Amino acid sequence: MADGRKIFSLLFVKLAFVPVQESDLEMKYGTNAAKLELLAFRVFSHFDKSVATLPTNDQIALAYELIEREWNSNWVTSLKRDMASPDSSPEEAILRFATIQAQVVRGNAYPFQTIDRIVGVLGQFDEWYEKKIGLSPSRMVAFVEALQRQTNEGMNLARRQAVAYGDECKKLWKTKAGKQSLEPFIAQAPSAGQARFRACQIKFQNAYLGLLPKVSTLLVQCPMTARESNAIKALFGIGDGCPDMPKLVQDMIHRPLCFLDSDSVLATDYSNVLDQIWSKFEEIAKEDAKFYGSDFGKARSSWMQNSIAETFQGIFDVDSIFESLSYPDPTKPGGTTEIDVIVWWDPYLLLIELKSNQFRFEGQLGAKGKLRTDLVRNIQDAYGQALRAMSYIESVDQPKFVEIDKRKRTLVIDKKRVEKTFLLTISLNHLAGLATKLAALRPLGMFKSGTYPWAACLSDLETIAKFIQGPDEFLHYVDRRLWWQDTYANLEGDEMDLFGAYLNFRLRPDHLGKDYDKASMISLGGFHSAVDDAIIRTQCGVEPREVALSVPVEVKNILDELRSRKNDPNARAIAFKILGMDNRSHRALSEMYRSLKSQTNIAPGRFRRAVNALDESVVTMIVAQNAHPVERREHLKAKVAIEKYRHKKTVSFGISVETSSEKVFEDFVILTGDWQHDLVFEGVLKSDGDARPAPGSAKIGRNDNCPCGSGKKFKKCHLGIW
Repeated sequence: MADGRKIFSLLFVKLAFVPVQESDLEMKYGTNAAKLELLAFRVFSHFDKSVATLPTNDQIALAYELIEREWNSNWVTSLKRDMASPDSSPEEAILRFATIQAQVVRGNAYPFQTIDRIVGVLGQFDEWYEKKIGLSPSRMVAFVEALQRQTNEGMNLARRQAVAYGDECKKLWKTKAGKQSLEPFIAQAPSAGQARFRACQIKFQNAYLGLLPKVSTLLVQCPMTARESNAIKALFGIGDGCPDMPKLVQDMIHRPLCFLDSDSVLATDYSNVLDQIWSKFEEIAKEDAKFYGSDFGKARSSWMQNSIAETFQGIFDVDSIFESLSYPDPTKPGGTTEIDVIVWWDPYLLLIELKSNQFRFEGQLGAKGKLRTDLVRNIQDAYGQALRAMSYIESVDQPKFVEIDKRKRTLVIDKKRVEKTFLLTISLNHLAGLATKLAALRPLGMFKSGTYPWAACLSDLETIAKFIQGPDEFLHYVDRRLWWQDTYANLEGDEMDLFGAYLNFRLRPDHLGKDYDKASMISLGGFHSAVDDAIIRTQCGVEPREVALSVPVEVKNILDELRSRKNDPNARAIAFKILGMDNRSHRALSEMYRSLKSQTNIAPGRFRRAVNALDESVVTMIVAQNAHPVERREHLKAKVAIEKYRHKKTVSFGISVETSSEKVFEDFVILTGDWQHDLVFEGVLKSDGDARPAPGSAKIGRNDNCPCGSGKKFKKCHLGIW
């Protein structure tokens, strides 16, 4: 019998370090962490029955096939069960979704985010844990970081050896004598490139066997007492010197460290190791009810509050953010209550509640009562508190909130200035992807009103904040997420998938085709890959590829210029409106701008104008050459008002451009309000006419060349927007 440790190690390399380059491979390779747990569950119980014989390629291939077969069999069984009960209730569908997430998905956040949480919260109680179990959270993190470094060093060395061997085999394969010197698996490759690939694969696996992380080396890098080492094995390990194996494969998630012998250790998934550190140490704290309810709970809440404030300060200016506010309780006359965070970014208001409650594994595996309780505590209760603040704002003329701690500022909200209010709930835990499926939770007795917040976890919010270009972009993303949540319940994808899709096409339904609303389900899975790649590259010290909202460069420049007018609410409103345009309107806006900016033959004191009427708004651009600033702005205001009336829109905005200026634009104006018939405007329209060339310049005929310089006829180029 071959050495079970060697089989496990080789399959570990095959599963854990498979090179994934395409996002559509996620469905195949995204399950590998769970497969490693299944592999460990099946193989570790046979270690003592093995002999020290190096496994053959056939034995490795057979073991891999058996694991794949069992994994696929489990999925087929699940699918057959679903097909046998096509009328299963929505409640059962939610429970199945949570169970699949628990069985497959590993890592609730990026590793550095989980480490920040462990050190920031659990690390405050290192001495308490040291006395309680002989191991502190900070020491456990240090051990895992040393393990990760040693794993990466071994992989990199094995990779270099594999590349050198692969290049050598490729050369040998090209000659008859050389090919005969290669082992059959490599020699029988159909091409030199395939021979190199096979050689690299074999060499990497065999080289890494001699470079497995060693406990003895780890203890040099991170010295530990015998009590600490024993605690690590008892809490997180399987194999040599560890407690008995779990009885169910699903419980392997809690034992992510595999001790092959007294000196070799592997981690099934680095992110999951960190998740289990948090979960296990929190469970230990919970055993002391008094400690958990007081010191631990306060530290956890305080850390989360500070993290949220720091994250929002990366999006909004600090003076827009108010924390821990008190206000009159609309449900209890004479009483007061609190809200965690308010962001007042005139004219937009955010009411935010935070929750740091547990999300228990048992609930994710189908315990409906626990699942519902945890979702209520983390999302619905927070939403109810945000709704209470909203109710107070609606019930009084001048809503007033007072900060309890820190700056003790008073926030008085001018309700007439609030254009839109967003309700947000932020949880400490990821919640198994259910935060993006709130409408589907109604069968569990939640959100009976049919209204929902934007619910996200802290780690996702932090990630979004790293890639958002401005507050307007963040608010527009939240707005699109809420629109989909209210409109279409069967949208599949976690927060990072949806955010990636937003960066790609702003979550506009027209991007998905005209019949999207007839689909039984829309999946946006895989859109997170660009964000993942940028995060990983940054963590590795490699320059990341740009990850940003996909819009025409002229539209981006206009948005950036609007963002530079930081304290102007009208600039914010225009940016939000521009983000809400469809792709056709963005292209038209881009063409309008390029065309106007290229104009050079404008008479002094004269203006040229372009107009684009959209579904809900109308955009006006005017261009001048060395115009007086006051005259230019007044002219823009007049034209924006005229076009709003002419096109009967509720929103009209415009910008003025100077051909000789380096600025993207000079002035901007926005007008909002319902359209009403007006005799004065009727008279103005008769004298103003449609947008046209400036007085004194030649009129452009339909068949003339377009003045933009494209070479096309005017009727086939810019006639529609001039």
